[in-house]
Formats: sequence, C-alpha cells, structure tokens
Amino acid sequence: KIYLNENMDDPMKAFNIKEDKDTFTSRIIAHELAHEIYNRRSNKKLRDFIIANADKEGFTTPYLKTVSPDKLAEETFAEYMADQLVNKLSTHYKSP
Repeated sequence: KIYLNENMDDPMKAFNIKEDKDTFTSRIIAHELAHEIYNRRSNKKLRDFIIANADKEGFTTPYLKTVSPDKLAEETFAEYMADQLVNKLSTHYKSP
C-alpha cells in the first residue's frame, strides 16, 4: 500500500524538490513500485545493470544523500527507475 501525505508541500520542502505536485506524486508512486520490482520481480543481473547505469550517469537525488549505505543499492534502483519512468511519461503526456 502507498500512503501519500495530504499536503505534498511538506516532503517537497523537506527535500528541496523543484517540480509540480503531480510529477512529484507520480515519482513517489513509481519509486514504491520499483521496490516491488527490486524485491520480487527482478534478478541480481537486472538490479546490478540498473544500479551500474545510475552510477555511470552520476545519478543522485536529494533523498539518496540521506540513505544509509545498507539501503543505498535498493534506494538507488528505486529512485533511478522512478526517474526514468516519470521522465519518459512527461515527454509523451502533458496533463490538460
């Protein structure tokens, strides 16, 4: 289950997020779904490939800077996958 804060301004301010609430909400949902992929629907080869791509690109987020080393691989996977999905969708779909 994904529970979203009714006031998305709070986490947006906490992590200094500079995007609209719809995009940020989409990113959170995609991030949580990516955890499901990481833990239940992927193999080590896929996880390592995606994390290596993120590292190669120098990918980071304000959130990743707060993550403990023991969770960094999974969180990098989730953040990177969410970023890829949201960026792809935003190039193909603009809300009315």
